[in-house]
Amino acid sequence: MTHILINFKRRNAENVTVKAKLGMSLMEVAVQSNIYEIEAKCFGACCCVTCHVYIEDSWVDSFEAKTEMEDSMLDFGENVDHRSRLSCQIELQNRHDGLVVNIPEKQRVLGL
Repeated sequence: MTHILINFKRRNAENVTVKAKLGMSLMEVAVQSNIYEIEAKCFGACCCVTCHVYIEDSWVDSFEAKTEMEDSMLDFGENVDHRSRLSCQIELQNRHDGLVVNIPEKQRVLGL
């Protein structure tokens, strides 16, 4: 398998299913798929929180733990909880086929 399906739950409650190439970051997939709520102002450098997403509870354990850098950046996010991740830090693998991602109501921009 070279592609998987990712399900984005948008702010307006619309569900969008997109095809994602393995090895891409979740942020790259969102940007290429015109998920406009994922702004990705730092282009994946893990120095802003404009790609903040909520991973559906049933999927949280399918990912590696957050790095210290990602965890520190999330301190600047709004309404961060145990499901919060920076989508630029998530590399998609076979086990993520069918992943459900919720878009936060608001992204916070840090002086970019």
